[in-house]
Amino acid sequence: MEVHGFVRRSREDPEFPLHEQASLPDFLSLARLVVLCSPLTGETRGFVNGRLLANGHSGLTLINVARGEQVVVDDLLDALEKGTLGRAVLDVFPSEPLPSDSPLWSHPRVTVTPHHSGPSRPRAMIPDILPNLTRFAEGMPVEGAIDRLRGY
Repeated sequence: MEVHGFVRRSREDPEFPLHEQASLPDFLSLARLVVLCSPLTGETRGFVNGRLLANGHSGLTLINVARGEQVVVDDLLDALEKGTLGRAVLDVFPSEPLPSDSPLWSHPRVTVTPHHSGPSRPRAMIPDILPNLTRFAEGMPVEGAIDRLRGY
């Protein structure tokens, strides 16, 4: 599989090309799979909409494990009907839990997954947070902190 990533600004990466997010429509006609795994920001809210999906095709599958508000559900359903999207696998939704009357539940080309990543136990979490707790206690900046200006 040839993998391409799409980010705010293109940059070099040793694993696969990272293109500017705005160039995604140009790649959709060739893509077979698009996986959303980005944070919800002003730039990504409603990013997957009718304009973007019009560039797809019937063999394209969209997987959203990011944030529900990144996908305009009515546009997604329209793309499935028009054939510019072949399938959608959705783990997140604009309204959660997904309302029981949502057409996503019964659409033949939509798979709804349970949005459950498993239990978090302190014993398993401590190795991940202890280094930053130590940095904070020593007056050093924590690593991986949220940049509130970027929105994630």
